[in-house]
Amino acid sequence: RGGTSISIPGGELYLID
Repeated sequence: RGGTSISIPGGELYLID
C-alpha cells in the first residue's frame, strides 16, 4: 500500500505494500 521502490546494486526492487 503506497508503493516503495528501492534501488539496489543489480537492479531495482519494488515492494508493493
